[in-house]
Amino acid sequence: MGTITNLYTCPTCSRSIAFGSPVNNMAICSCGAVWERRQERLEPLVLPIIDHSEDYIQPGTTGTWQGKTFIVTGRFRAWFDETVYNYWSIDMGDSRKWYLGEGYGLYAIYELRESAIIDRHALQRMKGANRIMLEANQSFDMTRRCNGRYLDIEGAFYKPGGSQKVSTYECAGGIKKVEIFEYAPDEIEVYTLHPVAVTTLNLQHTRDTERTGKSFTCNTCGQATTVRTYPYAQSWVCTCGDRYALQNTTQVKRSSENNGITTTCYFKLGSPVKLFDITYTVIGFASKVDYNDSSATWREYTLYNKVQGYVFLNESDGHWMLLREMQETPTVEDAKKHAFYYNNKEFEIFLQYRSRILYAQGEFPGNVFNDDYDALATDFISQPDIWSVEQHFTEGTTWYYGQYIDKSLLRKQAGAMPYARGVAPAQEKMRADMPSIIRAMLVVLGLFILVQYATVSTNSEKELLNNTFTLSDSTVTQTFISDTFKLKKWKSNLEFEIAAPVDNTWFELNATLVNAATGDEYSLEQGIEYYHGISDGESWSEGSTRESAYLSSIPGGTYFLQISSSRDMNVTSENTVRDFQLRVVNDSPMYRNFWLIGLIIVLWPVIMLIMNHYYEKERWRHSPYSKFSYENK
Repeated sequence: MGTITNLYTCPTCSRSIAFGSPVNNMAICSCGAVWERRQERLEPLVLPIIDHSEDYIQPGTTGTWQGKTFIVTGRFRAWFDETVYNYWSIDMGDSRKWYLGEGYGLYAIYELRESAIIDRHALQRMKGANRIMLEANQSFDMTRRCNGRYLDIEGAFYKPGGSQKVSTYECAGGIKKVEIFEYAPDEIEVYTLHPVAVTTLNLQHTRDTERTGKSFTCNTCGQATTVRTYPYAQSWVCTCGDRYALQNTTQVKRSSENNGITTTCYFKLGSPVKLFDITYTVIGFASKVDYNDSSATWREYTLYNKVQGYVFLNESDGHWMLLREMQETPTVEDAKKHAFYYNNKEFEIFLQYRSRILYAQGEFPGNVFNDDYDALATDFISQPDIWSVEQHFTEGTTWYYGQYIDKSLLRKQAGAMPYARGVAPAQEKMRADMPSIIRAMLVVLGLFILVQYATVSTNSEKELLNNTFTLSDSTVTQTFISDTFKLKKWKSNLEFEIAAPVDNTWFELNATLVNAATGDEYSLEQGIEYYHGISDGESWSEGSTRESAYLSSIPGGTYFLQISSSRDMNVTSENTVRDFQLRVVNDSPMYRNFWLIGLIIVLWPVIMLIMNHYYEKERWRHSPYSKFSYENK
């Protein structure tokens, strides 16, 4: 036996065996023998060794977490009913037991809770009640139970006992998460779960090999299908349409349900898709339908990246959503609510459904072919984000976080794209919400009033003409010419105030402003009419005996007016217009434009409110939780 604590001599081949850290109790010799360290003795074990590993992490990988540096020494890989997960032993240099959990793109630091002691009786009670008390005044709900099938190993690692399987129980108490390991009836440990993003671990000395996968032969057509992401992908579809899955590591044919069904696939299997600076490979495609609504269909692309794991790109009615499984999630109680807050955002329930697969090709993580109707999915939205939680009777609770994806990010990668219809549940809201629009309207209106006040305060309002003109009895049209006058401003306006005693008749004035020096002309035409009477016993009237008109932006200079008037002669002599009054004012405030522009400014939020209402109404059209009413929903 060696004298160095973590270095021993293999009893079989006499080679040195490195246990990596004082915590590790199991290690593999280069000769293939597996040994368990019990104090100063080595006891042989029979455990399957992982051969030709293609995982991103390997023994010797280093990283940091919360300012601590660690090194990976080895792992045991636990095989459950439909999934596998890696528990890498890591040496933090503190003689404590730690795991780096990894699989499917999920990463978490596992910290042993040495004070949490659970015996098999307490664990059995928890299995029946799905709840356990680990801390004073703090209960934990079981969110997922993973039944162990077997395990295989690599390097040097810590694992109590020599059993060839381990079962785990994920539990949540509020935002706290723990995982209970049942290595054997009398070997039970509790670990605190610290979910982490792989980018924060600063992993170095990782494997740089590509996955070659494993090939399976179809029982029907005899063709071999290579499942590239095996063993994490445990279900696949042969090119002939037969669906397969692993059951206890044995290939099992599930069904052949494609039955000639086809659907447009915009991303071919094996093609790259780049999203948020990460390049994924398309490994699976499925068309799904809501069990209770055959018109509710969507398409789901399974994407894979060796470091980031699996994500799911969903398309429905031409709208796209990217989802991935998360460990840092809302609480168990949140899944039962109609709304909850997460990271200061309110998420509202949008839909509950159970789905089944209509058509599939490629490979998929776990076994996707046995979840029909068993998994109840609930979507909570807070645009452009979504939380989707799946609750399965045997597999527990799984949370997926999603983001709405603008199709412009995908168009160049896919070529043809489906036309977007309606408003998607998590599609971004209109650019500005109503409080922001109203605040902006008040600011613009206030600035406009200030500009108008400043402009009016500079208007001279000089009266140029104020006369009553008498019309000859025998003429329809008559012309008048004014004296010359000077406009001193660089540019100004002229306001014409016209009054005529019209009574069930009309009067029209044409005025031409002539520059005495250049001959430039500026003309306007303004009619006046007033009619009234009695119809069906009720009096009515329309029009007016007074009108105003403007000539705007008149350059400075000397001018005179040519005034031409016209009147209706097809009326009685009592109703004939015999005179009219004209007042001309230079540099007059134009309040009509002020009210018009002010009305437009005020109408803007009203229009936006109507548009926003319609937008949100369309978003919630297919939700049973909509607050809107629909005639033909």
